[in-house]
Amino acid sequence: MIATAEKQYTPLRCVRVGDEGRLVVDGKCTACVQRLMAMGLTPGTPVKVVRVAPLGDPIILEAPGFKLSLRKHEADGMFLEPLV
Repeated sequence: MIATAEKQYTPLRCVRVGDEGRLVVDGKCTACVQRLMAMGLTPGTPVKVVRVAPLGDPIILEAPGFKLSLRKHEADGMFLEPLV
């Protein structure tokens, strides 16, 4: 978990089923992150974790209007900010 002055972010690769929050992207955008943002998974998008495979890969997210399956390496650099 990453903590800033007021908020705690969970790495997207470490989420659990049922977790909800807004998507946060770190400063260094990889090619995978840029591709996901082009598909509509942009920073600030509210997402819910629908399913995580037994070994943690893939992760299925539900965003407004679509579901998306991510591998752990695709989720690197993305974090979940809890909804308050």
